[in-house]
Amino acid sequence: MGEFDSVSRLGLLGAPSSVATHVPVRTPPEFDLESLRDTPGLLGEFERLVARWSVGPLVESPFLWPKAVDAPPELKAFYAIAHHWPAARLFGSQDFLRPLNKLARNGGRLTFITENQGSFRIALESTRGAWTLWACTLGNDWPWVPMDNVRLPDLLVTYGLQELVFGARYLTAHTKDAIESCTVGGGFVPLWRGTYIDDAEWTFLWHPSGAIAGKMDREGWYWCGQTRQGPLWKYLGEPEPNEAAAPVPQRSQQHRD
Repeated sequence: MGEFDSVSRLGLLGAPSSVATHVPVRTPPEFDLESLRDTPGLLGEFERLVARWSVGPLVESPFLWPKAVDAPPELKAFYAIAHHWPAARLFGSQDFLRPLNKLARNGGRLTFITENQGSFRIALESTRGAWTLWACTLGNDWPWVPMDNVRLPDLLVTYGLQELVFGARYLTAHTKDAIESCTVGGGFVPLWRGTYIDDAEWTFLWHPSGAIAGKMDREGWYWCGQTRQGPLWKYLGEPEPNEAAAPVPQRSQQHRD
């Protein structure tokens, strides 16, 4: 392959998981990210969700990772998922996964996520074979700080869910009551909790109609992304399409009930 290595997402992740929770429940969850936390199957389960979410088909063309870029297998696997499911827009709508040709090192650290206005960056550094996550906020002159107790696969799932929400065809903001009290189609169910930049934590909920609602712990409302019209779309106000070229709504916009 010359300067690139062919990366198989299934080789890195294993087959997409269908593992259900070990806690007795009436109906097994459609996606079981939480019980696969700290296991090799987490990113495989995340890809299964991406396949359900995507409005476009799987792209079968090989994914090639540049040989000159040293990176952990989980990062390569996530890039492979983004490559094979382009309609899911995992390369970013709110924040951005750096394109392969723009992966850059800063002081020995490999920067792979940047905020949409450049307010922060997330990077990896290899020390004696172990990878550490680092974050830098508010410009190039601010110091890098380690993201203690954050695992790379967990961070990638949190980033990925955020981008699924903000890159959805229908994107709206709603009160906690509108989301948490929803009974349409069985209502929302827990999907994932994950730490992101500045120790802020996302809570994500899944709706069986194919919607994801996400709330940061410092905010009092949910962003809700939907890919298709249906009863939930009607319940949430029949929003207009969030066109691909349109900017993501600012957090200060008026919330819908």
